[in-house]
Amino acid sequence: NLDTRPTRRGAKSTLSTSLAVTIEVETSVGPKELERALWVTLLRHTPGLRVLPLTLILCLGVVFAATATALSGTNLPGLAYLFAGACGLFAVGVPMAVRSIAARSATRVFKYSFDDTGFDISADGRSARVVWETLYEAVQTRKMIILCEKPSVFHVLPLAEGAGRRPEIDTLINAKVTNKHKTLN
Repeated sequence: NLDTRPTRRGAKSTLSTSLAVTIEVETSVGPKELERALWVTLLRHTPGLRVLPLTLILCLGVVFAATATALSGTNLPGLAYLFAGACGLFAVGVPMAVRSIAARSATRVFKYSFDDTGFDISADGRSARVVWETLYEAVQTRKMIILCEKPSVFHVLPLAEGAGRRPEIDTLINAKVTNKHKTLN
């Protein structure tokens, strides 16, 4: 329901959405949600990772070619084996690193408070304030909304947890995040 048209950076919002009350949502974010959010942000902000499936295919192709040539009695140059090893390390190492980062995080309960000027997020006795003008990007997947302050700093709001307030949150994000990238449906 959110507008997906890209706009240039720095453009000001022309919509005026004023909240009479604060929208509050309490949610828990665990390792699975964090892993999904890491993948979304990594693939959106690291163009090199978009070739991860291609890297795996190249690795398997070189291994297949090396096996075929070895069975025929000839050998591929050592550089081909080095290339296959590097592709394999990249194609297997990146997913393992993402899973490891997510697995180390404990499930936490977050409280979001959305208002006209931004949102507060609190967990474990700590809190932070994000104003709409500084929000870099808002992304929606099938299971969550990811609010990015920077390409590497993001907040996860699982959709199931905030389902009751979802239309209000969508309207607010649509109105307030018009000057950045949005890919919310």
